[in-house]
Amino acid sequence: MISKTPLVFLIVDRIYPKTLRHLEKIRRCLPGAGKIVLAHVRGFPKGLPVSTVRGDVDDVVEGGVAAIAARIRKTQSRGASRCDVVALNQSGVMPREAVRSLLGEPVRTWALDSCDKRRMRARLAYEPDLRMQYRVVVPGAAKNTTSRLRGSSFIVKPAFGMSSRFVRTFDNWSETIDYARSQENVEKWLPDDIMSALGYRRNDSHARLIEPCVSGVEFSVDGWIIGKTIRAIVQHKLCLVRRQFIGDGPTVSPPARQVLRSSGWSAMRTSEMRCRQFVRRVLRSMNCQRGVFHIECRESSENKLCIIEINPRAPGGSLWRSAMFRMGIDLEERDVQLQMGRGKLSIGEPDARHVLHYPFYADRPGRLKSWGDLSGSARLSIGECTIDYAVSLDHEFSIKDMVEEPYLAFVTAKSPSSISNLQKCKTITAAIPPVILQESKQCQAVGETSGSHPT
Repeated sequence: MISKTPLVFLIVDRIYPKTLRHLEKIRRCLPGAGKIVLAHVRGFPKGLPVSTVRGDVDDVVEGGVAAIAARIRKTQSRGASRCDVVALNQSGVMPREAVRSLLGEPVRTWALDSCDKRRMRARLAYEPDLRMQYRVVVPGAAKNTTSRLRGSSFIVKPAFGMSSRFVRTFDNWSETIDYARSQENVEKWLPDDIMSALGYRRNDSHARLIEPCVSGVEFSVDGWIIGKTIRAIVQHKLCLVRRQFIGDGPTVSPPARQVLRSSGWSAMRTSEMRCRQFVRRVLRSMNCQRGVFHIECRESSENKLCIIEINPRAPGGSLWRSAMFRMGIDLEERDVQLQMGRGKLSIGEPDARHVLHYPFYADRPGRLKSWGDLSGSARLSIGECTIDYAVSLDHEFSIKDMVEEPYLAFVTAKSPSSISNLQKCKTITAAIPPVILQESKQCQAVGETSGSHPT
């Protein structure tokens, strides 16, 4: 019997700095003869040029999902290769499922439903304790008779949105519904060919959700599942960053049951075990039997656990690294293994009892001129830590970049105790942040409204 050469098609909507990291992890999961093809789906905003990754892949295919599916079908017809289709970031998941659908292969229904916030909420509606209040509005639709939700403040988000882009909060229903129905910030999240391949109508991509704001402490549950085997940890967000976007502040794992005085941070009352049990119920409701997940939740002021989002991928930023310190498993690499159908998988041994994650954001439009305490001899004095840079010096942030998480760098570290972990977080928040040089009066006006420090 002739052994087939493994061939992995990595589906990307655009090329990011982290694409190189994903390619390295796929390469580690492939045998020596395995090959990687970068499948760059057209129809999305442009990222880095393809030349950025050409030396790290065996081939590149660009075009719509039909062209990518045709290329895979042609490769399979030759009979010498076994093709796996992999997506490792949120915006690659639906294109991946579209390609699989065109190939006549089964799609990961739970992953598809997770990307569509409407379908996810409909799936959870069958469980009373998981049910979420929400309304769906299509901007500009002829008929939009939307009944009022209970609550005093509301959040509007795109049905297919990511990275908190165009997420808005309001303190009264009238403003909420007016914005949700308006054409303001309407964006086409998915190309028509992807929507068509997955059975959506064209205007579905524009849909928005309205939900009551839930006050409380935010956290994520990150892990992987195969059948009845599940491994997961809780990463507790001590606070949130609220500017033109909503982002993470310092994040610790396991959850901090007590926090430093005068820090302004929120402790969690719910145990990590109870959070994991809650998420197991969520995965069961979504019929998720196999995959990596990043599930965002909130512990309400009434001590109730609530779902915010379900993401069929490893955690973003460098949360995959802080998770790896505690779990002994790289969730991005585990995602590759599960999507490729690997059988026996190692469990992994924890490398640290307590870990932290801290993202630095651009505080205004302009050019990055200095790394502050993140550079050279001035690197943070918190003991052993890792700094992952999302951009390079002289990178320019536009006004448009400010409406989603404008990442600069991520700090992750290990600690022997919860108190040590919190003290390290405090040191990081007091560090001299990277410096963004404003280069126009227009940029300055926007910068003055968005604060000057990542926390």
